[in-house]
Amino acid sequence: MQIPDASTLLSVWETGASEPLLLKALLLLATAYPERSMEEWTHATVGERDACLLDLRERLFGSTLEMLADCPGCRQTLEVAFKTSDLGAQFSQRASRGRLVRGGFEIEYHLPASDDLLAVAQSDPGSDARPASALLLERCIVSGTRDGAEIAPRALPEEIREAIEAAMAELDPGADLSVMLECAHCGRRWQKVFDIVSHLWSDLEDWAQRSLREVHLLASAYGWSERSILSMSPGRRQIYMEMVAG
Repeated sequence: MQIPDASTLLSVWETGASEPLLLKALLLLATAYPERSMEEWTHATVGERDACLLDLRERLFGSTLEMLADCPGCRQTLEVAFKTSDLGAQFSQRASRGRLVRGGFEIEYHLPASDDLLAVAQSDPGSDARPASALLLERCIVSGTRDGAEIAPRALPEEIREAIEAAMAELDPGADLSVMLECAHCGRRWQKVFDIVSHLWSDLEDWAQRSLREVHLLASAYGWSERSILSMSPGRRQIYMEMVAG
């Protein structure tokens, strides 16, 4: 991994501002891992993508994560903080494809990747009103037969579809990041899915807005260039900010 400097991060933030959220994440990954292109990252499994995003988030903004969560018991809104290690992210290079053989069915599939998620998100809802999860599963099926005869992904019975989804989850456990929470009001414990894609971009957005305000204040006070200000360490820049504030 190559940690982007402040100027590069601001460029990524500016470039990705108008892009869909998932493309923003891929742009960050392509910047942090220059040996892999954006196209290559679109084909990475969700587990690999999210593990790398989580690592990048920790290196850029630390290991502490914060979010709001509504307790399913008492409905109180909680402010929770936890560590990246609490997510139990798991990623292995075991395989990106699998094969299910059950009850006369033989199904070959690949694990969901970002290009699959993008395709489903951009599909016309008027042409197929089924849930996105069903469309995603069918997109990931490479081939299928029943008693030797070819069968379309859409025609698979629910039992086989559920078995494929379970097999996918086992092959790519890091595709479903979640954290265990406990309500301080009623003591209810529950698991909440954590979306590293939106969380990391939100952190970057906050950092970028804060950095640009600092550049404006210091440039106005000292006449320094944006590049000069951004090249300072955060601690040194903060000292100058305090002096400007008086």
